[in-house]
Amino acid sequence: MSAMHVVIAIAVIVLAVIFIAKFGFGMDLISSSSGEMAIAKPRPVSPAPATIQKDVAVRPSISIRPDMLPSCDAPKTLCGDTCTDIQTNVNNCGACGNDCTTRDVKNAAEFGCANAKCTILSCQPGYGDCMNKGTIDVNGDGCETNLMTSESWIY
Repeated sequence: MSAMHVVIAIAVIVLAVIFIAKFGFGMDLISSSSGEMAIAKPRPVSPAPATIQKDVAVRPSISIRPDMLPSCDAPKTLCGDTCTDIQTNVNNCGACGNDCTTRDVKNAAEFGCANAKCTILSCQPGYGDCMNKGTIDVNGDGCETNLMTSESWIY
């Protein structure tokens, strides 16, 4: 065992003795006036006040004044601590936390939000919206056509 280990072991033992004496027996081993080790008289332990009732439940309460609550001007909605337009925000589309970018829509590349509905802005390379419904609702047909295998029609 190295000298450093011995020093650490002794320090741990001394701290344990101080802790046990102070909290187990109510004795102070270090004099507050001189800072030297000394066994002081035990501190008297006073009984709990008689006014405390054991079976009374204490419920914490919080009061928020109405003028402290954050608010947003229409048409924005408070999402977390940010005023957000849920009609167009891709991360809060239609409701706070409705993130369009996490949608699993086959062959979709980029998502948007229009009129509070998640939309597909673009398709993966090689796929297209041949039904051409304009703004593509993610619940609709989306990027349904494989442009590499489907026939191309020219009018």
